[in-house]
Amino acid sequence: MLTSEDFRKQLRSALNHLYDPDYLRNSPLAVAFDVTGKFDTPMLLQRVLTDAIEGLKPGSDVPAASQAWRTYDILLSRYIQQLSQEQVASQLGVSSRQLAREQAVAVEMLALKLWEQFHLEEEVFPTHPDSASSPATSGLHGATSETAANQESITDDFSWVETALKYPRANVREAFNTVVELVSPLVQRYSVKLQTLVDSSLPDLSVHPVALRQVLLSLVNIAIHQAENGYVQLSARQQEGQHSNMVEIKIAVSPAQSAPVDGDMTGLDMAKKLVSLCKGQLETGWNGSIFSMKILLPVFQPLVVLVVDDNPDILDLFQRYAYGTRFTLAGTRDSRQVVALTEQYHPQVIMLDLMMPEIDGWQMLGLLRRHPSTAHIPIMVCSIMSQEELAFSLGAKGFLRKPVTRENLLDALERLLENGDKAPR
Repeated sequence: MLTSEDFRKQLRSALNHLYDPDYLRNSPLAVAFDVTGKFDTPMLLQRVLTDAIEGLKPGSDVPAASQAWRTYDILLSRYIQQLSQEQVASQLGVSSRQLAREQAVAVEMLALKLWEQFHLEEEVFPTHPDSASSPATSGLHGATSETAANQESITDDFSWVETALKYPRANVREAFNTVVELVSPLVQRYSVKLQTLVDSSLPDLSVHPVALRQVLLSLVNIAIHQAENGYVQLSARQQEGQHSNMVEIKIAVSPAQSAPVDGDMTGLDMAKKLVSLCKGQLETGWNGSIFSMKILLPVFQPLVVLVVDDNPDILDLFQRYAYGTRFTLAGTRDSRQVVALTEQYHPQVIMLDLMMPEIDGWQMLGLLRRHPSTAHIPIMVCSIMSQEELAFSLGAKGFLRKPVTRENLLDALERLLENGDKAPR
C-alpha cells in the first residue's frame, strides 16, 4: 500500500507524464484508483487526474483574484495545458521560485482530494486540512507563509516590478491617503504641515499601486526632510488638451532648506527608475525658495475586447487573465450574435476563434470585415491552428496561437492597439 509520501510522489510524477500512455499504464496510481489491468488503463488514469483538477474549479461566484482560482489555474496550466514553469510564472506575474512553492501547495490540495475520493488509508494521510498535526497540511501552511513573505518583499525586486507593471491600475486618492498615514510619524518629528489636494474627478492611473506608493513614499520622505518646520503640499490634477492622457502629481516644499543630500539622492534615483518603468516622467526644480518634484503618469484607459469562442472554459480563462488590467472582456459562444454585441459593447478589439459551429471563424472574419458596424474594429484571430498568413490576408490585424498564457494574451492586445491599422509584417 502506498504511504502518503509515496502517494504524493507518484501523483507528481503522473501529472508530469499526463500524456504518456506507457508511463501511466505502469503507474502505481492505476492500482490505487482501481483502473489497472484494462486495455484503456492510461486513458482511465488520465481521466481521473484531469477530472480531479476540474473538480477544484471554483464556482462563478468566487472572486477571480481568490486563492481557489489561482490553485486551479496553476494545475490547469502546468499539467492539462502542459505550459512550462516559466510560462505560468510569467502569466501570474511571479518568480519561478514562488510559482514552485504555489505549485507544490496546489498539488498537495489535489492529493488530499484524490485521497478522500478513493477512500485511501486515512490513518496514513489525514483528509482534514484543518488538522494541525496532519502531515499533508504541515507543508501546506509552511509554503503558504513563505509565499506571503516573498510577496512582502516585492518593492526590493525590480525584476518583479518590470513584470507587474505591464497591466496595472492605481487610484491616486487611495495612494495619497496611505502615504499620508505612513509618513505621519516623520511629519510630527520634523514639525511639517502636510497638505493634500486631489481633484474628485481624477481618473485612475495606469500604474501598479505598489509602485505608485513606493514612488510617493520616497519623494515625500525627501520633501519632509527639506521642509523642517515648513510646508509640504501633495497635489494631483489631470493634464489638459493633447496631454489629457496624463496626470500630474506634484510635491512642493516651502520653504526648502537646501538641495537634496546624498542620502536623499538614493530615494530620488529609485523613484525615477520606477516612474520610468511606469512610462512616466519625474522632474525636479526650484522656484525661489520652493523646491518641487513633479511626476507625470499615464491615465488608466479601459478597453473592451469582445471574445468569440464556443468553449466556455476559454471565455472564463480569458476573463481571469484580464482581471486587474485595463482590458474588459465581453464573451459570446454564439458567432451569430457578434454584430449585435459590437453595437452593445463598442469593443476596441474582437478576438475570434476559428473552429466554431454555425458560422466558423473564417466566415465570421469576412463578414466582420465587410459589415459597416464592424469594419473599423481590429480583429485578432485566436486559434489552435497555425494559419497566421491566411488570417492576415483575410483582414485580421493580429494572430494568437492556442494554448494562450496570460502574458501572451495581454502582450498581443497591447501590440495590436499600439500598431493601430498598420499592416502586419
